[in-house]
Amino acid sequence: AAMGKKKWQSFKLLTAILLLSASTLWLTAPHDAMAQDDESQPGDQPSGGQLIISSSDASSAPTIVLRTYGTDDKGNRLNLSTDMIAITHGGQAVSDVDMVSGYKAGTFTIFLVDTPPGVEAQMPVIQEAIEQFTSPPEMEEPVDYVSIYQVGESEAVQMLPPTNFFNSIRNFFATPLETQSGPTALADSLGTLLDEAETLRPKDDLTVSIVVLTDGTDVVSTKFQPDELGQRAANQGIPVHTIWLENENLQSFSHQAGQEYLANLAAESRGVSARLDQPDQVQAIWSRIGDFRIHDVFQYRPDQLSGGTFDVTLSLRDDPEIQANTSVVISTAAPTIAIELPPESRQLTLESLDQPVAFSFSTVVSWLDGTERALDSAQLIVNGAIVQEIDVSDIDRFTAEISNFNYGPNTVQVAVLDEQGLTATSPEITLTVLQGETAVPEDIEATGFFSNRVLSVIGGCFLILFLLAALILLILAIRRRRSSNVSEPEIYASDAPPSRREASRQPAETTTNAKGDTSYLEILQSVTRMPPALALSAVEHRIGRNPNQADIVFENDITLSRLHAIIVLEGSDYRIYDEGSTSGTWVNGQPVPEYGSQLFDGDNIQLGDVIIRYRRV
Repeated sequence: AAMGKKKWQSFKLLTAILLLSASTLWLTAPHDAMAQDDESQPGDQPSGGQLIISSSDASSAPTIVLRTYGTDDKGNRLNLSTDMIAITHGGQAVSDVDMVSGYKAGTFTIFLVDTPPGVEAQMPVIQEAIEQFTSPPEMEEPVDYVSIYQVGESEAVQMLPPTNFFNSIRNFFATPLETQSGPTALADSLGTLLDEAETLRPKDDLTVSIVVLTDGTDVVSTKFQPDELGQRAANQGIPVHTIWLENENLQSFSHQAGQEYLANLAAESRGVSARLDQPDQVQAIWSRIGDFRIHDVFQYRPDQLSGGTFDVTLSLRDDPEIQANTSVVISTAAPTIAIELPPESRQLTLESLDQPVAFSFSTVVSWLDGTERALDSAQLIVNGAIVQEIDVSDIDRFTAEISNFNYGPNTVQVAVLDEQGLTATSPEITLTVLQGETAVPEDIEATGFFSNRVLSVIGGCFLILFLLAALILLILAIRRRRSSNVSEPEIYASDAPPSRREASRQPAETTTNAKGDTSYLEILQSVTRMPPALALSAVEHRIGRNPNQADIVFENDITLSRLHAIIVLEGSDYRIYDEGSTSGTWVNGQPVPEYGSQLFDGDNIQLGDVIIRYRRV
């Protein structure tokens, strides 16, 4: 065993010598010659910077939407604007281009951890650094994703699958990291991650980054050239950020060689290099990753629109060679819709946002092939949330009550579904709301009849709420009077529908459990407009899309089943059961088994695309 360890240390020493030699050659080599070799590689962009189109959308044709971001030669985020970029559609320059509010695409960060003997003292710091990144504000849940890999003998070994929940990472580190024994291959492991990066990311539009934590040695590879990985990462638009670990078993010149290799790798891939013992440098990596969470959004209208597949190029005006390419498919049978509102009518003033405000909008619906078709449904979308179903017979001019405006810019769109089952969403318009004496442009001002009706409805609602409150207070007073002479009986949620788990229910005397804790659900992600928190006040709560079957209803979330899951109070704790849903029920990334999953404070629950968090205080 001692002889094997000595051979392994000799191998590491030889690797460090070769690495130091290669780094010296890299620093003294004529880089323009190397750049000429690289120009023949597909996907290359000039070293001055890079543009990435993360996604495109032609569902709002004739308006096409491009989501994109750009970097300079060091990997810093470019602040793009319509003056900086040029767009061609089908080879023709586009003149009608607008920049709208940014799109929160999210990030996907892959940690590649190399922990050979000699870094034992730094293992807690490695774990602390990753936990720091996977906490607010560095990582935004559930938008950002993280995965953890370990350097393997010939390829990277997955330790934690992609997750967008803090608790999954905390649970992973419940078992501390350990050092690795035996041969490992840093370069081969990084190369396999680059090869698989496109298939690893959970969503196509996530911004991918790789963070390598290593001492920078053991980079000899039979698959990749020493300077190949950085350039490959740059071509793919994946920065490789490096964090150097001090290995006590290596000599000082090996430390120098490792640091130089990691610095070169980061620079070539437009990443950031850091030392683990320098928190400010590590923080610079976290900040760089977070800069790419939100993508820039440009929408354009081709001068001549027709159906088919068209190549689209986005480039920098000052440097046209820096460009990104994609293709869009425009269906001649798909509907198109646009909100007709001149720019001068897109600013209004409101005294208060406490009450819903009535507005009228005009739209134009058409089909590219000129054939008129019927609409099955339509919806008004404000700030990304569906606020009202629109009567399709009024689609040309409809009135709606909006209650989710904010002071400042607000986005408004209309989505339609036609008789063919094809959908379209209008280009995003921005209404700027200022605070002050109410002044609404005539183009969106609601009719007097509707405004009066709204006031009447609001007044009626207040009257009903007042009467209900008075009734509740009366009932509570009567119950308190009775409780002074009669002991309070055990109350069961008997009006809930029968369940196969009735036997497991416990008496629910109050809205808290036996330990005096209060439980509620935080709504993290849903299409349906929901309050930020929902109290769990019954023995059983049913979650689903159908209000006739569920009491926690996500009516507009089509990824939920009609009755998706049930949360049951068992003893002093809640347990969740899946009700045979189509998309399944998941807790902290794990599917809920037939016997259910006990819920703990902070657990993240995913039902289709709906994400909620269980809290117990």
